[in-house]
Amino acid sequence: MSRGPSKGYNYRYELIRARRAEGLTQKEVAMKTLYSPQSISQAERGKIYLNDDTEASKAFFMAMENLYGIPREILRKRGR
Repeated sequence: MSRGPSKGYNYRYELIRARRAEGLTQKEVAMKTLYSPQSISQAERGKIYLNDDTEASKAFFMAMENLYGIPREILRKRGR
C-alpha cells in the first residue's frame, strides 16, 4: 500500500531545479554548503522537511537559500 507523498514532496523539485539551473551536481552543492552529499540527496527526495522548525532544518534551508538565491518563504509557497 502506498503511503502517498511525504511532506517534502513538492518543494524537493524546486531544489532539484535550482541545482540544475546552477549546473551543479549534488556533490558540488555539498562542497559549497559544507553538508554531506547524502543530506543534499535526502532534501531533494523530501526527507528533510522545509516546514520542520528544528534548528538543523532551518540552517540547512538557509544554506540552500544562500546558494541558490531562493528565499525559504518562496520555497515554502512553491512547495504547497
